[in-house]
Amino acid sequence: MKVSRQAEQDRTVLTKRVQEIEQSLSKKEELRLLAQAKLEKAVELADDAKRMCKVLEDRNRLDLERMEKLTSELKDARLIAEDADNKSEEIANKLSWVEEELEAAEERVKNSEAKIVEREDELFIVKNIVKSLEVSEQKANQRVADSKIQLKELKGKVKAADKRAILAEKAVRALQKEVDMKEDDLREQKEKCREITDELDLTFAEMTGY
Repeated sequence: MKVSRQAEQDRTVLTKRVQEIEQSLSKKEELRLLAQAKLEKAVELADDAKRMCKVLEDRNRLDLERMEKLTSELKDARLIAEDADNKSEEIANKLSWVEEELEAAEERVKNSEAKIVEREDELFIVKNIVKSLEVSEQKANQRVADSKIQLKELKGKVKAADKRAILAEKAVRALQKEVDMKEDDLREQKEKCREITDELDLTFAEMTGY
């Protein structure tokens, strides 16, 4: 009888132990399944992150190539603008010289007219002087006319050079603006990639905690 009770007690203890082990195994199985699900999610996130990083790397590479091209175009545009400025300065200097020559020619014409008036009482001498002065005046007038034509042409060239300089400056500003936009977009894409990496690290950290 005593042996029977002891056996019953042992059976009860063993049964309870078996139940505890089964419960422990069940809980561990749940934890395993949960960890497996998190692992699968982490792997999926890792794959997505890799794909996203690949897309971002390709996009960044294209943006860098575009930026290099834009930088080269910007450099060329600046060289064009500088060349236009130099040509404009050269034309302006030549225009100033022509204007000085024109003023000198006009002054010579005035002096010639004054001499004609002064020598009206000297008929014979005046005739020779007048004839000489008429020739000089014709040449001077021709030089004045030629200088005026040259001045008009140079003014047209200055105006055209100014227009080219303005267009070059506009092109420089437009290219600089596009470069700035690409740099901002590149920084934004890098920030997105960093956020994805942080989320992936957090997911692995949660999985490791179990």
